Amino acid sequence: MDNVGPLHVFEVDHPATQAWKHQRLAASGIDLPERLTFVPVDFETDTLAKQLETAGFSRTDPAVFVWLGVVFYLTPDAARTTLEYIARQSEPVEVIFDYLQPGDTEEDRARMQARANRGAAVGEPWFSYFTPDDIAAQLRGLGFTDIEDHSAADLIAGYLEGSAEFEGDPPQSLRPVRILRASR
Repeated sequence: MDNVGPLHVFEVDHPATQAWKHQRLAASGIDLPERLTFVPVDFETDTLAKQLETAGFSRTDPAVFVWLGVVFYLTPDAARTTLEYIARQSEPVEVIFDYLQPGDTEEDRARMQARANRGAAVGEPWFSYFTPDDIAAQLRGLGFTDIEDHSAADLIAGYLEGSAEFEGDPPQSLRPVRILRASR
């Protein structure tokens, strides 16, 4: 997506999280750039399409959707609805997101369930898990042709290779996390 012209950022997040961000920015004396628009969306009750349109997003402009730290908090239907919306954008369109894959072993599944329970206890339950093959098939079915899917541990290791910050085995918490980029 080279040479797309001036970049406008539509920062989408849960309404409560966006309110907190606004408070933190104001308290820090940080002015918002003109090319930044906050778009509050509850993916379970709002539609991304309506909220982005209301905020001035044009579906005919090239777009990159960076959708990190969201998918596992959504039901599979809400995640699919959002991917369908992204796929309907004018080309070129690209999406980058992380997701959780199911545990491979009973130990992995128990560890993930314990983490999921901790998240649920603070009001952030996990609802979606995908295998790399399943999510790739969904994306291909939506018209995405260029798909890259990596474990979070592999990507981080690639960036921090040789760093003392990432010696040895990756943290257990990264084992189920995958980071995917798809475009069409």
